[in-house]
Amino acid sequence: MKKNIGNLDKVIRLIIAVFFLYLGYNFNVWWYLPALILAITILLGHSFLYDLFKLNTFKAQAQRKAKLKRRAIKKARKRK
Repeated sequence: MKKNIGNLDKVIRLIIAVFFLYLGYNFNVWWYLPALILAITILLGHSFLYDLFKLNTFKAQAQRKAKLKRRAIKKARKRK
């Protein structure tokens, strides 16, 4: 399985999972299930729904890092 969940996506999923845990603890046991699913996708770094809809936030994150790295290299060359 290729990773398709970026860091920002993981943080958002973690916040939502904590909210579902709160709901499960206070109201109904069934709210634990979405929290469990979100926790599994965070740990794996892979979402099957993202595969279905051909989404990839991990790739976008890598592209942003590469772009920032290229900019830093260009600035370093200009200084010389």
